[in-house]
Amino acid sequence: MKIKLVGLIGFLAITQISFGQAKEYNSSLERVKIYANGAEVHRTAKVNLKQGTQTVIVKGLSTNVDRNSIIMGVSNGATVLSTNVGRSNGFNEVKNHPKVQKVIDSIVIYNKKRVKFDNRRAVLNSEKNLLQQNSKLGGDNGVNIDDLEKAAAFFNKRYSFLYDALSDLEEKNQAVRMNIRRLNNQLTQLRQEYPSEPRGRFEIQISSSKSTTAQLSFSYLTRNARWVSIYEARSNGMGEDVKLIHKASVMQNTGENWSNVKLELSTGNPNVGVSIPNLYPKYLSFAPTYKANYSNRAAPKRMKTQYLDSRSDDRPEMELEETNETFSGNGSGAGRSGVSAFTRQTATDVAVEYVVDKLYTMPSSRQAQLVSLKEYTVNANYTYYTVPKMGASVYLVAKLTGWQQYNLLAGQVNLFFKGSYVGKTNFNPRASSDTLSLSLGKDAKVIVQRKNQRDFTKVKTIGSNQKETLGYTISINNTYNKDISIEVVDQVPLSKHSDIVVEVTESSKAQKNMKTGELTWELNIKAGKTKSVEVTYEVTSPKNKTVYGL
Repeated sequence: MKIKLVGLIGFLAITQISFGQAKEYNSSLERVKIYANGAEVHRTAKVNLKQGTQTVIVKGLSTNVDRNSIIMGVSNGATVLSTNVGRSNGFNEVKNHPKVQKVIDSIVIYNKKRVKFDNRRAVLNSEKNLLQQNSKLGGDNGVNIDDLEKAAAFFNKRYSFLYDALSDLEEKNQAVRMNIRRLNNQLTQLRQEYPSEPRGRFEIQISSSKSTTAQLSFSYLTRNARWVSIYEARSNGMGEDVKLIHKASVMQNTGENWSNVKLELSTGNPNVGVSIPNLYPKYLSFAPTYKANYSNRAAPKRMKTQYLDSRSDDRPEMELEETNETFSGNGSGAGRSGVSAFTRQTATDVAVEYVVDKLYTMPSSRQAQLVSLKEYTVNANYTYYTVPKMGASVYLVAKLTGWQQYNLLAGQVNLFFKGSYVGKTNFNPRASSDTLSLSLGKDAKVIVQRKNQRDFTKVKTIGSNQKETLGYTISINNTYNKDISIEVVDQVPLSKHSDIVVEVTESSKAQKNMKTGELTWELNIKAGKTKSVEVTYEVTSPKNKTVYGL
């Protein structure tokens, strides 16, 4: 009987070893593929296995894992039976760096002080309210002077004490709040430098035919990670090519820290389902036409289309219409030569992918981090641009050509000109034409003036109609010691009524767009010279009506 009991105890001991408390392991981060929304994380871990079935825990993982995306494999003939996603049981298991813990302890102490001050203030305010409720003396028969003097002295003493004590408490409480705010800011910085261990974990059931050391390889999709394209466009002056530096702004707040990891960036979307799609009719239509969009600092807003409106005094005013066309813009940033050597770009039928060979460290945070991808040299033609009707400013514009060959993505463009930051704009390769225009800011050495010509302004009566002639001159002065080319855009009004006729009689060979009233000149101006263009137009309308908008 004793022999059987000893055998049973031995069997239970072996079972406890095989199926008892699971061993915990840390894993090594191999690579991360970041999508527009989400990241695919690849890890490995060395685990010690015994013969039979056992549970292995891999800790320090993200708490935001797509369970359906987990791919798990193990070497040396072992087999993964199941994988469960969980997290550590509580924050007490998370060990903070000593510097972080010191700040946390200080915040706790100050919060306790703040609570005590709040409690003391509540007591003092209660006493103050009690005094106010019982400050009425005597009754219908009044009060004698001795009692009044004693009561006045008492209230004076207590109110003085209460208000002084409340003022002192408020001063101390303010100091406590400032210290808590300072410590919270310090804690945020330290969390970046010394991030806490992630709390996510995998509980993996493994079957092994022998005792061995095996490598566990696994990957999973985690949320709260993304990247967007950012460009830097750099010009060293007119006649120079533009350097276009492509960067990725990467944000990962997955709950796990990525240290010295090789990054892959993809424009694909792993969240899109894999069900076979159905085709539906696709209809084409016309979208609003856009030209390159100047930033507020770099260029004026596009002119509104101006309409002439004929009204009698009792006729309501009609609204003006606008065009959606705008002219575009500029950028900023700082780059580094040779970034292309660290990145390999590939394009598939469904996505563009970048493999960054340089290792990056990215703690889990809401703060974005820049990753350098590729650097391109793009041909640029330089010209000037001005809209005299909107102001006397002249803008230098770089028109980039040949950029389509680089498979660029939509994103923000930051622009430098001769080492100085100019501004920023957004770039959408699908909406851009063959030429990408970037404004390099204002140039005060090219001077433009727009003057109305009184000699052209006159009114003539013809039967029941009147004809009004108006005109103006635009002059451009090139104070440089070199020739320049400039695009000048101006505008004449249009008519919304059949009884108002607008006729341009002189435009100095401008290109006309009579749908918008725009006049465009492309001029070449010699060094130190001035060139002028003239515009005159006639407006014929009934003489008994007033034309608005001239």
